[in-house]
Amino acid sequence: MFENNGNTQIARQYREKYGWDMPTAKLARIMHEENKIKFTSLETARSRLRYIESKTGSKIKPIPKQDSRPFNPYKIPESSKQEREPFILPKLNNNILLISAGPVIVTGKQIGRAHV
Repeated sequence: MFENNGNTQIARQYREKYGWDMPTAKLARIMHEENKIKFTSLETARSRLRYIESKTGSKIKPIPKQDSRPFNPYKIPESSKQEREPFILPKLNNNILLISAGPVIVTGKQIGRAHV
């Protein structure tokens, strides 16, 4: 259906060149800027990309559906956050200034949480 004017082939070439991790809208902007005659609007370029990604609806399925792109396009590493155990103060030490970002427990009773 959409193969007649060659836009789908151009979209496939761009998708292969830039990879499947690049967002569709960003790649559509690049395609539109470099091929203004073929892609008359940004939406035309985006719809060709959606077509080759099989995201246009149930009636048009030109290729098997690809795995979805990762939700971390900037490849940010996982957090290295470590769980902290609360420090339990003895009952005799009740006249101490304690500055903490975590919960404060005095012999089994939580007395507050500092806000950072």
